[in-house]
Amino acid sequence: MSWRQRIGFPTCAEVADLAAAAALDAAEPRDRRLLEWHVRVCPACARELDQLRSTAAMLGRGVAQAEPPPELRERLLVAAQMPVESGRGPRLQVGWRTPGAAAWSAVAASIFISLGSLVWVATLQHQMGMLEGEATAAHDRVARDERVVQVLGSHQLAVRQLESVVQTMPASGMAYLDPASGSGMVAIHDLPQPPAGRAWQLWYLRGSDRISGGMLWPDNRGNCYAMVAVPPDVDSFEAIGVTEEPSDGSAWPTSPRVIAARLS
Repeated sequence: MSWRQRIGFPTCAEVADLAAAAALDAAEPRDRRLLEWHVRVCPACARELDQLRSTAAMLGRGVAQAEPPPELRERLLVAAQMPVESGRGPRLQVGWRTPGAAAWSAVAASIFISLGSLVWVATLQHQMGMLEGEATAAHDRVARDERVVQVLGSHQLAVRQLESVVQTMPASGMAYLDPASGSGMVAIHDLPQPPAGRAWQLWYLRGSDRISGGMLWPDNRGNCYAMVAVPPDVDSFEAIGVTEEPSDGSAWPTSPRVIAARLS
């Protein structure tokens, strides 16, 4: 005879099943009230309920939360061997099982299903992120290569040699300028790394005008290969030069030129 058929109050052995459902927020209101009454007078069951709730709470820590599918609750109850009546919460069957066994089987089943699903989702998200990153990098490389081919194949291509104007900096290189496409390319060797928060910036010089062509970033070996902007009337400029500026660029040169080339 079950506790519902007897007097309506569960024993410690029967409370184990109620505690499992309560830890997963799956107990009916009436069962939850009976459980709360029991743990007020039974310290052992109160400790077991606290432990079950702590274990269930671990499911929500350290893993990005995702909206579960509607059928997940039913799968959890089935895995924990807790039948569900139509339109109502779970009705727990109490038998001869060892106290706490059903409770831990319910929590273990929920941990297995929830963690498995979350790990699978996290793995897919990581793989998708890697694929998107690789696709973006490949797209950028193709676009850059197409611009290089366009610049070098232009019939208006102007080639100028870049030379250092500072004795302590033996940098040199070439500038390939295509006013037809508005793009160019510079290749500079022995260009030192600028200080932290600083970068190299290319300028077109015409009288008192200074037009930026873009930022230059050398690698650890002092090599710099960069695409730059080219004014459509580049023939009207006298020279190009490179100065040290803030890393986000400057609207006007703030330091002397270290590399330069004549245009006209």
